[in-house]
Amino acid sequence: MSQGDEEEQVRKAQERYEDAFREYKTKLESLEADYKDLIHKLIDGSTEASEAHDKAVADLTASHKAGLDALYPRLMELRPLSGHPRDLPPTNRAAYSDRAAAMMSKLAMLAYDRFDEHDSWTDIITQKLDHGDKTLVGTFNSGAPCDTQGYLCEHEKFAVLVFRGTTGDLDWKTNAKSSTVKLANSMCELDVHSGFLAAYQAAEPQILELLARLPPKKSIYITGHSLGGALSVIASACLPLADERLSDRLAAVYTFGAPRVAKPGFDKLVKSPHYRVANKNDIVPTLPPAISTGYRHSGDVRFLSTTDSAPDRFNPIRGTFYNLFKSLGAKMVGKSFSGVTAHQISQYVLKLELISKARNDLL
Repeated sequence: MSQGDEEEQVRKAQERYEDAFREYKTKLESLEADYKDLIHKLIDGSTEASEAHDKAVADLTASHKAGLDALYPRLMELRPLSGHPRDLPPTNRAAYSDRAAAMMSKLAMLAYDRFDEHDSWTDIITQKLDHGDKTLVGTFNSGAPCDTQGYLCEHEKFAVLVFRGTTGDLDWKTNAKSSTVKLANSMCELDVHSGFLAAYQAAEPQILELLARLPPKKSIYITGHSLGGALSVIASACLPLADERLSDRLAAVYTFGAPRVAKPGFDKLVKSPHYRVANKNDIVPTLPPAISTGYRHSGDVRFLSTTDSAPDRFNPIRGTFYNLFKSLGAKMVGKSFSGVTAHQISQYVLKLELISKARNDLL
Protein backbone atom coordinates (compact mmCIF):
# COMPACT_ATOMS: atom_id res chain seq x y z
CA MET A 1 0.00 0.00 0.00
CA SER A 2 1.41 3.41 -1.00
CA GLN A 3 1.77 6.28 1.47
CA GLY A 4 -1.06 8.10 -0.32
CA ASP A 5 -3.37 5.10 0.09
CA GLU A 6 -2.48 4.84 3.79
CA GLU A 7 -3.20 8.54 4.33
CA GLU A 8 -6.56 8.18 2.56
CA GLN A 9 -7.41 5.17 4.72
CA VAL A 10 -6.60 7.12 7.90
CA ARG A 11 -8.64 10.10 6.67
CA LYS A 12 -11.71 7.94 6.06
CA ALA A 13 -11.31 6.25 9.44
CA GLN A 14 -11.10 9.70 11.05
CA GLU A 15 -14.32 10.76 9.31
CA ARG A 16 -16.15 7.61 10.42
CA TYR A 17 -15.05 8.14 14.02
CA GLU A 18 -16.07 11.81 14.01
CA ASP A 19 -19.48 10.94 12.50
CA ALA A 20 -20.07 8.30 15.18
CA PHE A 21 -19.00 10.71 17.92
CA ARG A 22 -21.32 13.49 16.68
CA GLU A 23 -24.24 11.06 16.51
CA TYR A 24 -23.49 9.82 20.05
CA LYS A 25 -23.12 13.35 21.44
CA THR A 26 -26.27 14.70 19.75
CA LYS A 27 -28.42 11.80 20.96
CA LEU A 28 -27.08 11.99 24.49
CA GLU A 29 -27.52 15.77 24.73
CA SER A 30 -31.12 15.45 23.52
CA LEU A 31 -31.94 12.76 26.08
CA GLU A 32 -30.18 14.69 28.83
CA ALA A 33 -32.24 17.78 28.04
CA ASP A 34 -35.45 15.73 28.17
CA TYR A 35 -34.35 14.24 31.49
CA LYS A 36 -33.68 17.68 32.99
CA ASP A 37 -37.18 18.78 31.93
CA LEU A 38 -38.56 15.68 33.61
CA ILE A 39 -36.72 16.50 36.84
CA HIS A 40 -38.28 19.96 36.88
CA LYS A 41 -41.73 18.41 36.45
CA LEU A 42 -41.00 15.98 39.28
CA ILE A 43 -40.11 18.90 41.52
CA ASP A 44 -43.44 20.48 40.60
CA GLY A 45 -45.21 17.29 41.70
CA SER A 46 -46.30 15.90 38.32
CA THR A 47 -47.64 12.33 38.61
CA GLU A 48 -46.98 11.62 34.93
CA ALA A 49 -43.37 12.71 35.34
CA SER A 50 -42.92 10.34 38.27
CA GLU A 51 -44.18 7.42 36.18
CA ALA A 52 -41.93 8.37 33.27
CA HIS A 53 -38.80 8.74 35.37
CA ASP A 54 -37.63 5.11 35.28
CA LYS A 55 -38.11 4.92 31.52
CA ALA A 56 -36.16 8.15 31.00
CA VAL A 57 -33.26 6.86 33.09
CA ALA A 58 -33.31 3.55 31.19
CA ASP A 59 -33.36 5.36 27.83
CA LEU A 60 -30.49 7.62 28.86
CA THR A 61 -28.40 4.67 30.09
CA ALA A 62 -29.16 2.59 26.99
CA SER A 63 -28.26 5.46 24.67
CA HIS A 64 -24.98 6.07 26.47
CA LYS A 65 -24.10 2.36 26.25
CA ALA A 66 -25.12 2.07 22.59
CA GLY A 67 -23.11 5.16 21.73
CA LEU A 68 -19.97 3.75 23.32
CA ASP A 69 -20.51 0.40 21.58
CA ALA A 70 -20.55 2.30 18.28
CA LEU A 71 -17.57 4.52 19.14
CA TYR A 72 -15.07 1.95 20.36
CA PRO A 73 -14.84 -0.03 17.06
CA ARG A 74 -14.41 3.23 15.13
CA LEU A 75 -11.69 4.36 17.53
CA MET A 76 -9.86 1.04 17.24
CA GLU A 77 -10.12 1.35 13.46
CA LEU A 78 -8.60 4.82 13.69
CA ARG A 79 -6.01 3.94 16.31
CA PRO A 80 -5.33 0.21 15.77
CA LEU A 81 -2.88 -1.81 17.80
CA SER A 82 0.51 -1.66 16.14
CA GLY A 83 3.13 -4.35 15.84
CA HIS A 84 5.87 -1.89 14.90
CA PRO A 85 8.93 -2.20 17.19
CA ARG A 86 8.80 1.48 18.18
CA ASP A 87 5.28 1.02 19.56
CA LEU A 88 6.19 -1.91 21.79
CA PRO A 89 7.00 -1.42 25.50
CA PRO A 90 10.56 -2.13 26.61
CA THR A 91 11.01 -5.54 28.20
CA ASN A 92 14.47 -5.17 29.73
CA ARG A 93 13.24 -2.68 32.33
CA ALA A 94 10.01 -1.83 34.08
CA ALA A 95 10.30 1.98 34.00
CA TYR A 96 7.37 4.04 32.79
CA SER A 97 7.08 4.16 29.00
CA ASP A 98 4.85 6.38 26.86
CA ARG A 99 4.63 3.56 24.32
CA ALA A 100 3.70 1.03 26.98
CA ALA A 101 1.02 3.32 28.43
CA ALA A 102 -0.54 3.88 24.99
CA MET A 103 -0.52 0.16 24.21
CA MET A 104 -1.89 -0.86 27.62
CA SER A 105 -4.76 1.61 27.31
CA LYS A 106 -5.76 0.02 23.99
CA LEU A 107 -5.58 -3.46 25.48
CA ALA A 108 -7.72 -2.24 28.39
CA MET A 109 -10.27 -0.90 25.90
CA LEU A 110 -10.35 -4.27 24.11
CA ALA A 111 -11.44 -5.88 27.39
CA TYR A 112 -14.84 -4.22 26.93
CA ASP A 113 -15.51 -6.38 23.85
CA ARG A 114 -18.14 -8.92 24.89
CA PHE A 115 -16.05 -12.05 24.35
CA ASP A 116 -17.83 -13.66 27.32
CA GLU A 117 -21.21 -13.53 25.55
CA HIS A 118 -20.50 -15.15 22.18
CA ASP A 119 -17.65 -16.91 20.35
CA SER A 120 -17.84 -14.36 17.54
CA TRP A 121 -16.62 -11.66 19.93
CA THR A 122 -13.63 -13.84 20.83
CA ASP A 123 -12.86 -14.12 17.13
CA ILE A 124 -13.02 -10.33 16.81
CA ILE A 125 -10.65 -9.67 19.72
CA THR A 126 -8.29 -12.32 18.34
CA GLN A 127 -8.18 -10.50 15.01
CA LYS A 128 -7.49 -7.15 16.70
CA LEU A 129 -4.67 -8.65 18.76
CA ASP A 130 -3.20 -10.32 15.68
CA HIS A 131 -2.99 -6.87 14.06
CA GLY A 132 -0.66 -5.85 16.90
CA ASP A 133 1.42 -9.04 16.70
CA LYS A 134 -0.21 -10.44 19.81
CA THR A 135 -1.94 -13.76 20.45
CA LEU A 136 -4.98 -14.37 22.63
CA VAL A 137 -3.93 -16.97 25.21
CA GLY A 138 -7.43 -17.14 26.68
CA THR A 139 -10.22 -15.31 28.49
CA PHE A 140 -11.59 -15.61 32.03
CA ASN A 141 -15.05 -14.99 33.47
CA SER A 142 -15.89 -15.65 37.12
CA GLY A 143 -19.66 -15.31 36.60
CA ALA A 144 -21.98 -14.22 39.40
CA PRO A 145 -21.81 -12.90 42.02
CA CYS A 146 -18.62 -10.97 41.16
CA ASP A 147 -18.76 -11.04 37.34
CA THR A 148 -15.00 -10.57 36.86
CA GLN A 149 -13.80 -10.78 33.25
CA GLY A 150 -10.66 -10.26 31.26
CA TYR A 151 -8.11 -11.94 29.04
CA LEU A 152 -4.45 -12.85 28.69
CA CYS A 153 -2.56 -12.05 25.49
CA GLU A 154 0.98 -12.76 24.46
CA HIS A 155 3.67 -11.10 22.36
CA GLU A 156 6.92 -12.86 21.56
CA LYS A 157 8.67 -10.70 24.21
CA PHE A 158 6.01 -10.27 26.91
CA ALA A 159 2.47 -11.10 28.01
CA VAL A 160 -0.33 -8.84 29.26
CA LEU A 161 -3.05 -9.75 31.75
CA VAL A 162 -6.04 -7.45 31.17
CA PHE A 163 -9.04 -6.88 33.45
CA ARG A 164 -12.36 -5.49 32.22
CA GLY A 165 -13.75 -2.39 33.92
CA THR A 166 -17.23 -1.62 35.20
CA THR A 167 -19.99 -2.71 32.80
CA GLY A 168 -23.00 -3.98 34.75
CA ASP A 169 -24.93 -4.04 38.02
CA LEU A 170 -22.73 -6.73 39.55
CA ASP A 171 -19.65 -4.62 38.86
CA TRP A 172 -21.20 -1.60 40.58
CA LYS A 173 -22.01 -3.78 43.59
CA THR A 174 -18.33 -4.71 43.69
CA ASN A 175 -17.38 -1.02 43.59
CA ALA A 176 -19.84 -0.16 46.36
CA LYS A 177 -18.44 -2.65 48.90
CA SER A 178 -16.12 -0.33 50.79
CA SER A 179 -15.52 -2.50 53.87
CA THR A 180 -11.99 -3.85 54.31
CA VAL A 181 -10.39 -7.26 54.79
CA LYS A 182 -6.83 -8.27 55.64
CA LEU A 183 -4.28 -9.16 52.96
CA ALA A 184 -0.80 -10.18 54.09
CA ASN A 185 2.54 -11.55 53.02
CA SER A 186 5.63 -12.37 55.10
CA MET A 187 6.50 -8.68 55.41
CA CYS A 188 3.26 -6.93 56.32
CA GLU A 189 -0.50 -7.03 56.69
CA LEU A 190 -2.92 -4.32 55.61
CA ASP A 191 -6.58 -3.55 54.91
CA VAL A 192 -7.85 -3.77 51.32
CA HIS A 193 -11.24 -3.13 49.69
CA SER A 194 -13.32 -6.28 50.29
CA GLY A 195 -15.30 -5.99 47.06
CA PHE A 196 -12.20 -5.64 44.86
CA LEU A 197 -10.40 -8.48 46.61
CA ALA A 198 -13.42 -10.81 46.33
CA ALA A 199 -13.83 -9.94 42.64
CA TYR A 200 -10.20 -10.78 41.93
CA GLN A 201 -10.21 -13.98 43.99
CA ALA A 202 -13.29 -15.23 42.13
CA ALA A 203 -11.28 -15.27 38.90
CA GLU A 204 -7.83 -16.18 40.26
CA PRO A 205 -8.00 -19.95 39.54
CA GLN A 206 -8.77 -19.23 35.88
CA ILE A 207 -6.06 -16.56 35.73
CA LEU A 208 -3.41 -18.90 37.16
CA GLU A 209 -4.39 -21.57 34.64
CA LEU A 210 -3.91 -19.08 31.78
CA LEU A 211 -0.57 -17.85 33.12
CA ALA A 212 0.65 -21.46 33.35
CA ARG A 213 0.42 -21.66 29.54
CA LEU A 214 3.14 -19.00 29.14
CA PRO A 215 6.85 -19.77 28.80
CA PRO A 216 8.26 -19.90 32.36
CA LYS A 217 10.43 -16.76 32.09
CA LYS A 218 8.19 -14.48 30.04
CA SER A 219 7.57 -11.01 31.53
CA ILE A 220 3.98 -10.17 32.46
CA TYR A 221 2.31 -6.76 32.43
CA ILE A 222 -1.05 -6.20 34.13
CA THR A 223 -3.52 -3.52 33.07
CA GLY A 224 -7.12 -2.37 33.35
CA HIS A 225 -9.42 0.64 33.32
CA SER A 226 -11.73 1.75 36.17
CA LEU A 227 -12.71 -1.38 38.15
CA GLY A 228 -10.27 -3.25 35.90
CA GLY A 229 -7.50 -1.00 37.19
CA ALA A 230 -8.42 -1.76 40.80
CA LEU A 231 -8.35 -5.50 40.04
CA SER A 232 -4.96 -5.10 38.33
CA VAL A 233 -3.50 -3.57 41.48
CA ILE A 234 -4.99 -6.34 43.64
CA ALA A 235 -3.62 -8.96 41.22
CA SER A 236 -0.10 -7.53 41.50
CA ALA A 237 -0.20 -8.30 45.22
CA CYS A 238 -2.08 -11.61 45.09
CA LEU A 239 -0.40 -13.41 42.18
CA PRO A 240 2.99 -13.70 43.93
CA LEU A 241 1.18 -14.99 47.03
CA ALA A 242 -0.49 -17.68 44.91
CA ASP A 243 2.70 -18.58 43.01
CA GLU A 244 5.99 -17.06 44.14
CA ARG A 245 7.55 -17.83 40.76
CA LEU A 246 5.41 -15.04 39.30
CA SER A 247 6.87 -12.36 41.55
CA ASP A 248 9.91 -11.41 39.47
CA ARG A 249 8.04 -11.87 36.19
CA LEU A 250 5.61 -8.99 36.83
CA ALA A 251 7.14 -6.24 34.72
CA ALA A 252 4.71 -3.43 35.61
CA VAL A 253 1.09 -2.54 36.32
CA TYR A 254 -0.61 0.19 34.23
CA THR A 255 -3.99 1.42 35.46
CA PHE A 256 -6.30 4.02 33.93
CA GLY A 257 -8.89 5.92 35.96
CA ALA A 258 -8.67 3.41 38.81
CA PRO A 259 -10.20 3.96 42.27
CA ARG A 260 -8.34 3.49 45.55
CA VAL A 261 -8.02 -0.12 46.66
CA ALA A 262 -6.47 -0.15 50.14
CA LYS A 263 -5.35 1.61 53.29
CA PRO A 264 -1.81 3.13 53.38
CA GLY A 265 1.11 0.76 52.85
CA PHE A 266 -0.07 -1.23 49.85
CA ASP A 267 3.25 -0.68 48.06
CA LYS A 268 4.89 -2.86 50.73
CA LEU A 269 2.95 -5.85 49.39
CA VAL A 270 4.19 -5.63 45.81
CA LYS A 271 7.48 -5.63 43.92
CA SER A 272 6.17 -4.65 40.49
CA PRO A 273 5.98 -0.91 39.71
CA HIS A 274 2.49 0.52 39.42
CA TYR A 275 1.92 3.40 36.99
CA ARG A 276 -1.38 5.03 37.86
CA VAL A 277 -2.65 7.14 34.95
CA ALA A 278 -5.41 9.65 35.78
CA ASN A 279 -7.16 11.89 33.27
CA LYS A 280 -7.99 15.52 33.94
CA ASN A 281 -11.54 15.81 35.43
CA ASP A 282 -11.87 12.03 35.96
CA ILE A 283 -13.55 11.75 39.35
CA VAL A 284 -13.26 7.95 39.76
CA PRO A 285 -9.65 8.13 41.05
CA THR A 286 -11.01 10.20 43.98
CA LEU A 287 -13.10 7.22 45.12
CA PRO A 288 -13.64 5.76 47.68
CA PRO A 289 -13.28 9.08 49.55
CA ALA A 290 -9.95 9.20 51.39
CA ILE A 291 -11.19 11.30 54.28
CA SER A 292 -14.11 9.04 55.27
CA THR A 293 -12.54 5.64 54.47
CA GLY A 294 -8.81 6.11 55.04
CA TYR A 295 -8.06 4.59 51.63
CA ARG A 296 -4.92 5.76 49.84
CA HIS A 297 -3.60 5.37 46.31
CA SER A 298 -0.45 3.39 45.65
CA GLY A 299 1.92 3.60 42.73
CA ASP A 300 3.47 6.31 40.60
CA VAL A 301 0.90 8.80 39.32
CA ARG A 302 0.83 10.13 35.76
CA PHE A 303 -1.69 12.96 35.29
CA LEU A 304 -3.01 13.66 31.78
CA SER A 305 -3.56 17.40 31.66
CA THR A 306 -2.34 18.01 28.09
CA THR A 307 -1.31 16.04 25.00
CA ASP A 308 1.70 18.08 23.92
CA SER A 309 4.04 17.00 26.72
CA ALA A 310 4.74 14.08 29.04
CA PRO A 311 2.10 13.23 31.67
CA ASP A 312 2.51 15.33 34.83
CA ARG A 313 4.09 13.83 37.95
CA PHE A 314 3.09 15.68 41.09
CA ASN A 315 1.68 15.31 44.58
CA PRO A 316 -1.23 12.81 44.35
CA ILE A 317 -3.20 14.72 46.96
CA ARG A 318 -3.17 17.88 44.84
CA GLY A 319 -4.29 15.83 41.84
CA THR A 320 -7.11 14.29 43.80
CA PHE A 321 -8.54 17.63 44.90
CA TYR A 322 -7.99 19.10 41.43
CA ASN A 323 -10.05 16.37 39.79
CA LEU A 324 -12.73 16.47 42.47
CA PHE A 325 -13.28 20.22 42.35
CA LYS A 326 -13.08 20.39 38.56
CA SER A 327 -15.67 17.62 38.22
CA LEU A 328 -17.99 19.19 40.80
CA GLY A 329 -17.50 22.58 39.16
CA ALA A 330 -18.44 21.15 35.78
CA LYS A 331 -21.65 19.76 37.22
CA MET A 332 -22.52 23.09 38.81
CA VAL A 333 -22.45 24.80 35.41
CA GLY A 334 -24.60 22.12 33.79
CA LYS A 335 -21.94 19.84 32.27
CA SER A 336 -23.19 16.81 34.13
CA PHE A 337 -21.45 14.35 31.82
CA SER A 338 -18.02 15.99 32.08
CA GLY A 339 -16.79 13.51 34.70
CA VAL A 340 -18.27 10.59 32.74
CA THR A 341 -16.56 11.65 29.53
CA ALA A 342 -13.22 12.20 31.25
CA HIS A 343 -13.42 8.69 32.72
CA GLN A 344 -14.05 6.91 29.42
CA ILE A 345 -11.21 4.63 28.31
CA SER A 346 -11.44 6.20 24.84
CA GLN A 347 -10.22 9.50 26.32
CA TYR A 348 -7.18 7.77 27.79
CA VAL A 349 -6.43 5.99 24.50
CA LEU A 350 -6.56 9.19 22.46
CA LYS A 351 -4.44 11.26 24.84
CA LEU A 352 -1.79 8.59 25.45
CA GLU A 353 -1.51 7.86 21.73
CA LEU A 354 -0.87 11.55 20.99
CA ILE A 355 1.65 11.83 23.82
CA SER A 356 3.49 8.69 22.73
CA LYS A 357 3.76 9.78 19.10
CA ALA A 358 4.77 13.35 19.97
CA ARG A 359 7.53 12.28 22.36
CA ASN A 360 8.85 9.41 20.26
CA ASP A 361 9.02 11.59 17.14
CA LEU A 362 11.80 13.41 19.00
CA LEU A 363 13.98 10.26 19.05
